Amino acid sequence: MAMKTPEHRSMIPAEIGEMRFCRQCRVGEPITLEARVRAQNEQGLTWNARVQDDPGRTILQVSTVRMHWASD
Repeated sequence: MAMKTPEHRSMIPAEIGEMRFCRQCRVGEPITLEARVRAQNEQGLTWNARVQDDPGRTILQVSTVRMHWASD
């Protein structure tokens, strides 16, 4: 998702709803991070994310990550 803002802003984490670790990553293991915006308002964004190994098995799931806008 491309976001256009009139000013330069950064995002800082404000809350993590739940993190579920299925296993540890191995050194040098290729992984894929997938994140999806679930909600957006003037304060920031809420995301869900997961990390998968090369065959597509889930390593980590994160739900309801709230990121708030911070002006530089």
